[in-house]
Amino acid sequence: MKLPQTRLWIDARGENIDLSQHAEVLYIINNLAEQEKKQLLVEAVYPLVKEIAILEKPQNAVRISFNPTLISPSFIDYLLQQKGLTFVREGG
Repeated sequence: MKLPQTRLWIDARGENIDLSQHAEVLYIINNLAEQEKKQLLVEAVYPLVKEIAILEKPQNAVRISFNPTLISPSFIDYLLQQKGLTFVREGG
């Protein structure tokens, strides 16, 4: 007997995406100086954000620039948590 299948379609035709929008959020990520942590950071958010800037001051800080009509700071938090990074969000 074949199990019934459910299909789901997402209709994004009504979406209004403004590509000129810009927002930034600052994260303090534990042990960001380690190459492995930097790699995990890039793997987590690279295709979804505009820029990832690792700052010298404060230590272990990273500024992520993104389009708020495409992604939210809480979703960035989720992606970082999925990669096992421990962090504190400072803004956004």
